[in-house]
Amino acid sequence: MKRIAIVAGGWHFPMHFYATVPELVLPPEWKADYFVVTHRSPDLAVVREEKLGLPMGDDFVSRADYAMYCGLVFPATQVLHHLGWEVQEAPNTCGDWGFFNQWLAQNDYTVYDVVLNCHDDTYIYEDKLFMDVLGETAELYDRAGPCWKKDWLVLGNGFYRQAPQAYVRGSFEFWKRAMISKLGGNFELGTTALDRTGLTDSPKDMDALSPWNYITEPVEGISSSTGWQTKSCICLPTTASASMWWKVSVGSSTGRAALPGASMKG
Repeated sequence: MKRIAIVAGGWHFPMHFYATVPELVLPPEWKADYFVVTHRSPDLAVVREEKLGLPMGDDFVSRADYAMYCGLVFPATQVLHHLGWEVQEAPNTCGDWGFFNQWLAQNDYTVYDVVLNCHDDTYIYEDKLFMDVLGETAELYDRAGPCWKKDWLVLGNGFYRQAPQAYVRGSFEFWKRAMISKLGGNFELGTTALDRTGLTDSPKDMDALSPWNYITEPVEGISSSTGWQTKSCICLPTTASASMWWKVSVGSSTGRAALPGASMKG
């Protein structure tokens, strides 16, 4: 039996995400465990209050927001447990791979064949997402066209056309166990220069969290030195009209990134 760990960074807590992910169909030889590393409690009133008055619109982003937060229903800690999630609280020292590092420090990744790390404001719209990825039937593309290699080490949807090869953003990636081991079992984040431990508000300024954008640089350096950045593919976007500030792949989309990407081993 193969195993995948789904590791979500808990901040927005949309019911759609937490109810949908455990219902995604798995290949028969796979088993999944579900973890959420919370940087604020889902029981806080501010979680719901921040979503009051969401702008409405007919574009993909607005419709995804509406689907995720329709009814303003947010799962409390007890509900998350009921839905099958193991809740692990952690200080808000850094987002993205920061919460992934916190999960890696508390859990043994080596018992999993694949680990998916993602933000919890990910909109899932295809119940065969895991079937396609784990069953190796997802269509992958590189810059030249179709890419048929299936021995990928990290598969993400944080690619944009001007990005370096094997660019990974830290908000939605499938990691093979071997790739995490290549990184030493955790992510070197460098100096983030921002610690929001104890803060429970979502910053209004687009640049408020910009110091966290630099956490990708150490990993990009490792990818360059090891050579796996030369084996890069992208997943075919499911909508041609998706904004470049969204990442959209077969089955999922999440806010403020770009087009999907995948890195392959040689």
